[in-house]
Amino acid sequence: MNWPTRVSFALIGASLAAWSFAAELPADATAMTFEQAAQRTLSSRPEWRRFTLEREAAAARREQAQLRPALELALDAEGALGSGPFQGLDGAELTVSLNSVLERGDKRALRVNVADLSMGLLSVEQRIEGLDRLSETGRRFIELGVAQERVRLAITAFEQREATVALIAPRVSAARSPRSELLNAQIDLTEARLARIEAQRGLVAAQSSLGAQWGEIEARPVAALAVYELPAVTSVESIEPRLESVPDLQRFASEAALRDAETRLARANDLIDWRWTAGIRRYQDVREQALVLGISVPLNAARRNAPFVREAEASRAIVQHRADATRLELRSLLHRQWQLLESLRARVTGITDEMLPAARESLQITERGYRIGRFAYRELSLVQAQLLDLELQRLDAAAQFHLTRLEIERLTGAQINLIPE
Repeated sequence: MNWPTRVSFALIGASLAAWSFAAELPADATAMTFEQAAQRTLSSRPEWRRFTLEREAAAARREQAQLRPALELALDAEGALGSGPFQGLDGAELTVSLNSVLERGDKRALRVNVADLSMGLLSVEQRIEGLDRLSETGRRFIELGVAQERVRLAITAFEQREATVALIAPRVSAARSPRSELLNAQIDLTEARLARIEAQRGLVAAQSSLGAQWGEIEARPVAALAVYELPAVTSVESIEPRLESVPDLQRFASEAALRDAETRLARANDLIDWRWTAGIRRYQDVREQALVLGISVPLNAARRNAPFVREAEASRAIVQHRADATRLELRSLLHRQWQLLESLRARVTGITDEMLPAARESLQITERGYRIGRFAYRELSLVQAQLLDLELQRLDAAAQFHLTRLEIERLTGAQINLIPE
């Protein structure tokens, strides 16, 4: 089975008709698929407004990068308002000039490139944020489906204990069984009733937890999750290459490109900019004017710029080290999760195909033996508890399977198509 590029939790589109706790849910409750939950989450999260504002800020920074050096108008008056021959403006020299900076080394284009790459990095971060949010929604969706199944098991166990009490009571009245058996059965019934109440409260909590993803804590959604359907997963070797295209590593590629652009801009500053002046000077005493030109060049600019270049180069190297470390960590995590996934599948399969059939047959035999007085209630209670324990073990393993598969899909970016641009 190939891993899809969209969410395929093996839980979407499943029917809840096989579940027998309809009485615990509203009559008009409609099962919600993961895709529906994901879309509600993404359409209502405030993070997207934040990203919109950040993109507006990034666009403004790009406009700033496109600006050329400003022109400055200067007015100078020398030899004015003094004493003797310099009284008033008769001996003054008046200069009107324009000043600016002549950028060299194509710095403006390099600044624009840095701004463009910053916007690209922001887009990658938005996709990462979206995947994290979808992963959290998926986790709560699975927890809700598991809570629904836990309620079903609790109701089944309660009904079983209730039937057992109904079976024992006539036997005790007829003095065919000791009263202690009835008391023990009633204790077990009370425990089952409390377990059912706890499971129902857990269901409400799981519903609120999922609804909180789209800001509706009071919501009571129903998850369309086929808990015990465990789809086959392709080999880890075929999944691993997809890690290179996930946003978590693309972020480092985008950041590396940004750091390269910043390094080029820092090196371009080795080529110093010239400050120029052009204007007209008026000599009041002789009633003449002349052109004024000037240029100033900073000294030792390349030497002063060297620390900035080293900082940019070091930042670029840090990004590469972080990328290598993250790539190794993701590969290791993928292999561990895949191994865990297969172990959980084997456990669920073993319980379903071997242990549960044996436990159910043992319960039937023990119930028949109890009816004819061959077994005491203690044996019957132990077999009933064993069957429930196996059901819960299978549920826990299946839940962990879905959560592990969700983690693998998060690692490989399987839900990326659900995130809006």
